[in-house]
Amino acid sequence: MNPLRSILVATDLSAHAERASRRGALLAEQHGSSLELLLVTDEAAWQRVDQGFGPLAGGLSRTWQDTVKGELEALVEHLREHSAIEVTTSLRTGRPTREIADAARSADLLILGAQGEHPWRDLFIGTTADRLLRKAPCPMLVTKHAPLRRYERVLVPVELDATRDSAALRAALVIAPDAQFVMVHATDFPFEGKMDLAGVPQIEIDRYRDGVRVRAREQLEATVAACAGAAGRSVVIVAAGDPGRVVADEAVTAEADLVVMFKQGQSVVEELFLGSVTRHVLSEARCDVLVLPRATEV
Repeated sequence: MNPLRSILVATDLSAHAERASRRGALLAEQHGSSLELLLVTDEAAWQRVDQGFGPLAGGLSRTWQDTVKGELEALVEHLREHSAIEVTTSLRTGRPTREIADAARSADLLILGAQGEHPWRDLFIGTTADRLLRKAPCPMLVTKHAPLRRYERVLVPVELDATRDSAALRAALVIAPDAQFVMVHATDFPFEGKMDLAGVPQIEIDRYRDGVRVRAREQLEATVAACAGAAGRSVVIVAAGDPGRVVADEAVTAEADLVVMFKQGQSVVEELFLGSVTRHVLSEARCDVLVLPRATEV
């Protein structure tokens, strides 16, 4: 993940988008980043206005543009009053997903505000947020609460892939350089069922399970030791269970204010629907979630 020099917040001037803007301002102040607020007018919506109101549509469009500009400027002034940053604004017309993804090409971080307590449960393919998670060219931060402080405790789900695990941990260090980190791996025991069917004594099965946990922990501890700045403020957790549920549960236990994870899904079909782990964490985690594109390099 690149240093945060440029932060883009996609806003629709709603309450959840305002919270995302505040998190963007907090991060921009912390990292010395530029902050841009982007609002996209849905081109299809204005086409319907043109059809419905005919000659009056032009006046409605100008009134709306003036209103939006006024509200954006008010938000900018509010952010400037509470943080020492420069904020710019942009207005675009087109397909929201396409315009936001295009603008994000020049950003190091895209921020989007989630709606409601469980905003992702009702998402379906075709929504702007869902499409952005599939198409965003840069890391995307989904905010769920009004920011009270900088990120202090970050949960990092890992897969026992040294390269990706190191990249995820370093991305966490980029966005939250002063935080404590919890690396969590959800493990399974692929041979346990066969061992049970073969009549292997339970004590041997338990020994096998312990061995899997120990090897996983050793690998994660080696990843932490090799990551500059992570040693001494990272803990490692290996838990059995479904990865999505384990991550959501451990985020609560650890009192994490941020989860940093790679977007799951390697095939075209998985990419289309997002990985089930990613979707579950976005749905169930109570804290903010940073989703890293698979191409993230550190």
